[in-house]
Amino acid sequence: MQGQDCIFCGATPCDNAHVTNGGMGRKAGYQYIVPACTKNRDGCHWEMDHGMGKKAMERKYGLNLREEARRIEGLWEELA
Repeated sequence: MQGQDCIFCGATPCDNAHVTNGGMGRKAGYQYIVPACTKNRDGCHWEMDHGMGKKAMERKYGLNLREEARRIEGLWEELA
């Protein structure tokens, strides 16, 4: 996902940001990730995980992260 633009602000580079976890400390599958920029503590990925949280990020940017993750997963499936 590094080559994709941040789902929130459009910046790059990005990391895989998990919109849900797999439970018991495990990461979720690829159908539950979105690209989020990584600029240390100024990046959207950090803000989502350690700052305002997922729900507040959804409200701020008018997104539903699970729907966005499914949409992005669908785009990858079309390329396969």
